[in-house]
Amino acid sequence: ALKMKVEEVVRNLFSLFILGYVIVFFSTLFKGGSKPGQSAEEISKKRLEDEFLKQQLIEKNREIRNLQMDAKKNSDIIKKLKTDMERIKPIATSINRPGLIILGMHRSGTSVLGGLINKMGLKTGGPLIAAAEDNEKGFFERIDVVLQNDYLMQKQGVYYSFKTYKFDALTGIKDILMNKDGQLFNEGRKAVAFFNEKRNYPWMLKDPRLCITFRM
Repeated sequence: ALKMKVEEVVRNLFSLFILGYVIVFFSTLFKGGSKPGQSAEEISKKRLEDEFLKQQLIEKNREIRNLQMDAKKNSDIIKKLKTDMERIKPIATSINRPGLIILGMHRSGTSVLGGLINKMGLKTGGPLIAAAEDNEKGFFERIDVVLQNDYLMQKQGVYYSFKTYKFDALTGIKDILMNKDGQLFNEGRKAVAFFNEKRNYPWMLKDPRLCITFRM
């Protein structure tokens, strides 16, 4: 009698185990918001789509974290640049380098003004952009300054007549300072050397691109 009772208990336990397995199986199968009447194929497809969306969400969160880290890094660089500029500003403004900068966009009469000022004795140095049909008496623009301004704008996807509003002066300074081999400011360095030389006082500088980059 005892043996029969044990066998009955074992059978009942086994039945409960099978029932529990079936319940777990179907609850897993229908997990993810399945609707009544859906086939096993539709349920499987829905689960795959849910998993794909989940992976996309994880990836987007990872991208956001990376962007946040980059933003902090760039913010630290800009803060350092601002600190350096504040430190240098009193020194730079205390040095007397007599000269004149002509600001004005293309075809606005700056070449006429530049020619007159040049005849008054202000030095431009050179080489200069050659005269052309639309400016027979010359542009009075240093090639190195024009090239330097173009390099800085191109670095930010800007052209003198295209997307000028996108140019950022702090980014331009950062590009120069962070350039490891120093090649980015090669042309500008030539112009600065000319303007810092006492024998070239008083000097004159003209390039319509300065209307965009002069904030640097």
